[in-house]
Amino acid sequence: MAVLPWVDFASILPTPGELLNRAWEVLQPGGKVGLLHQFHPQLRKSDARLVAIIQVIQGTNARPRCFTVLEKEYIIPKYTFVQLGKSNSSST
Repeated sequence: MAVLPWVDFASILPTPGELLNRAWEVLQPGGKVGLLHQFHPQLRKSDARLVAIIQVIQGTNARPRCFTVLEKEYIIPKYTFVQLGKSNSSST
């Protein structure tokens, strides 16, 4: 789970997109990652599946945050099928 602090030094920390990209590199297919942030992140990965968006309220007079859970889906490779017994060369 990646939690971002909202303090003055937050400008030197990675962005939510950078955190998700780093998590995606090490995440196994079927694995999940959670991110707590003020906004729901944009999904740019084709193998990302949105599992949940949970609103987190800290108390009165405070902004709610989004806890987003993403799952890395299994990618099925594309295969080229060839019909067996057929020759590509023409015989005359």
